[in-house]
This record gives sequence, C-alpha cells and structure tokens, in this order.
Amino acid sequence: MDGIGTYTGSNGDTYRGQWVMNMKHGHGLKHFSNGDWYDGEWRRGFQEGINGKYKWKNGNQYARARVEQMIGASTGAC
Repeated sequence: MDGIGTYTGSNGDTYRGQWVMNMKHGHGLKHFSNGDWYDGEWRRGFQEGINGKYKWKNGNQYARARVEQMIGASTGAC
C-alpha cells in the first residue's frame, strides 16, 4: 500500500496514516488496544519519535519536536 490508509491488527491496535511500500512511513496515529496512543512520525514501519507524542492510558505523555521547528516557532524564522 502507498498513500493514506487504516490498518487494524488482530490484537485490536489501529493505525491510520501514511504508508510507503506496505510500511508505516510518514505521519500517522496509532491507537493501542491497551488505551495508549502515538501520534507522530514513522520511518520504515517504526515509530521515529523525533516528531511526535506518546500518551499512556493513565494520562502521562511524552512529546518531542525537532529543534529546528521549536526555534522557528519561537523566532518566526526557519
């Protein structure tokens, strides 16, 4: 699959986002069956973590953005 699509695994996890050569690649949102979710970048099927947010069911979360984007947002320049 190439493009945007949704996949639901046999364990109940769902992913909606970009695909390249049948792999999660680009931006996507994955809901885990345990209630956690990850919204961010994927590379070759794996969470990249450079630009994304992971939120656990209990409300704890971890977010990370690229340094250049944070600087650009604060100074108005990229």
